[in-house]
Amino acid sequence: MRARGPSGRKRQIREAVVGRSGPGATQAHGIVDRERKSARTPVHDKVSRASQAYSEIRGRILNAQLSPSSPVSEYQLAADLGLSRTPVREALKRLEREGLIQSVLGRGSYVAELSFQDVLEIYEVRLLLEPFTAGVAAKQMSEGDIRGLERDVAAARKAAASGRLDDAFRLDIRLHKSLVAATRNGRIDGILRQLDDQVHRIRLLAPRTPGRLDSTVNEHQAIVRALAAHDVSGAEQAMRNHLLAARANAIHLALPMPFERTTSQMPSQLATPRKRK
Repeated sequence: MRARGPSGRKRQIREAVVGRSGPGATQAHGIVDRERKSARTPVHDKVSRASQAYSEIRGRILNAQLSPSSPVSEYQLAADLGLSRTPVREALKRLEREGLIQSVLGRGSYVAELSFQDVLEIYEVRLLLEPFTAGVAAKQMSEGDIRGLERDVAAARKAAASGRLDDAFRLDIRLHKSLVAATRNGRIDGILRQLDDQVHRIRLLAPRTPGRLDSTVNEHQAIVRALAAHDVSGAEQAMRNHLLAARANAIHLALPMPFERTTSQMPSQLATPRKRK
């Protein structure tokens, strides 16, 4: 019986070291050393390193340091993060399940783009759930919490005017999360949390449309006014109007096509509602 040759992993290590010299050898040896140490690392350490890689790579995607459609290299990320390829590979698999990474057979991994269909699906879910959360909040939210949202809207207006986008985004997120929390419905919260990363990527597109941040603040103000009046139907409609405007903007940026042409492809229940006579 013929002796088996070296395993694929050992062969990769040998090839990375043997015959390499010069500037590239240092990086190669560093990766090989981390691969060898990884094999002896306790399980809990491997999990924490995979979590570290996941958090770092996810942050780079959400902050647009890794732009949509850009290639993702396990080797380069491992070198950048000072980790072996194993936790990086696990992190990329997790990010692929969450829709932030796309793998193409024979071509490697890429940062996923936000497509027209992605935008439609995200807003389909939001339009079904978030007007409901606004209506419930109009009934159940305390006066103190509503006053807090009024202060947040005022702060968001100042942040948008001064170009402090991070503060504006943070206050935007807090308003939506506050309304979901008011429902005390963990399942709604769980469903919407699954969309958080994709919604964040859409939010980053807003500054590319002149006046969109100001419009968002005005739409939030309409929602909070309805909450203060405990107007259930008014809060639901204000949230629906806000989401429809945000969706129209996202579609405009995700697809180089006039918005009017896209409405024929949307489910009828998502079309802009006609005003009742």
